[in-house]
Amino acid sequence: MGEGGPSITPPSGLTDLILKMFTNPFEALANGEFLPIIVFALLFGLAARVLLDHTQNETERRQIQMALDFASGANSVMFKIVSWILEYFPIGVFSLAVVNFGLYGPSIIGPYLKAVLGVISGIAIMIFVVYSILLSVVLKENPIEFFKRAKEVMITSFFTRSSAATLPVTIKTAIESFKIKRELAEFSLPVGATINMNGVCIHLPMWAVFAADVFGIDLTVSSLAIVIITTVLSAIGAGGVPGGSLMLLFIVLGTLGLEPSQIAIIVALALGVNPLIDMFETMNNVTGDLCCTYIVARKEDMIEQS
Repeated sequence: MGEGGPSITPPSGLTDLILKMFTNPFEALANGEFLPIIVFALLFGLAARVLLDHTQNETERRQIQMALDFASGANSVMFKIVSWILEYFPIGVFSLAVVNFGLYGPSIIGPYLKAVLGVISGIAIMIFVVYSILLSVVLKENPIEFFKRAKEVMITSFFTRSSAATLPVTIKTAIESFKIKRELAEFSLPVGATINMNGVCIHLPMWAVFAADVFGIDLTVSSLAIVIITTVLSAIGAGGVPGGSLMLLFIVLGTLGLEPSQIAIIVALALGVNPLIDMFETMNNVTGDLCCTYIVARKEDMIEQS
C-alpha cells in the first residue's frame, strides 16, 4: 500500500512527544495541536479540584467554581455546535468515501477490512478473555455468571453507543444484580463512563496501523509507543456519547507525521464504519466499568448482604 502516497518519516521519539505535551495551551489552540490542550485541561481540572478541597478562602472557592461553571457551559455549547454539524455529516462521509475509493481503487479494500475486523476482534478479546481472566484470577469466580448478570448493560450499551446514556442501567444493575453498595456504584460508574475508554485504546491504534499501511509509513517500536501514549491520554477526553472518540483520530494520526489531507482520508474511511465499531467499543467500555467496580466491591467488602 506504499504506492498510495509519499513515504513519511514519523516523529523522532518519545522525547519530542513529551516536550510537545507541555506547549503553551494558547499556542496549541492557535496551531490546532490537541494533545497539549488535553494535558493542560487535565492539570487545570486536578489543580481546581485540589484547591476546592483544601482552600479555606471562600472568595477563592467561588472564583474557582465560577471558572468550572464557565468551562461546563462552554462544553455544553460546543456539544450543541458539533451536533448541528453531525446532522449533515452522512453527506460528507458518502462524498469522501467515493473520492477515496475512486482514488485508491480495490487496493485499499483489504487493509480497510483488516482494520475493521481487527478492532472488533480486539474488543471481543478484551471483553471475553481479559475481563474473564480478571474475574477468574482476582475473585476466583466463574466469569459466565458475571456476563449473565451484566447482559442487560451490555445490550443497552451496544445499541445506544453511549456510556452516558447507559449509565442509569449500569448503576441499577450494579446495585440490584451485583448487590454493590450504592455509595461505590454511584461514584465508580460515573467516573468510569467519563474516563474509562478501553475500546478507544483498541480502536484508534488500529486506524493508525491502517494509515501506516496506506501511506507507506515504517512503524517502529518508538512510533508505536508514541501512538499508544497519545491514545491513552487523548482517550480520557473522549465524550461518552455516540462517536465521541472519532475526533481523537486527528490527534493520534498527527503523531505519525501525516499531512492534514492524508488524515482527512483516514478519518473519512473511519467515519463510514464508525457506527458499527462504536457499538462494540461502547459495550467494551461499559462492561469494563462494571467489571472493575464489581472487583473492587468484592475485595473491599462493599457487597450488600442478602
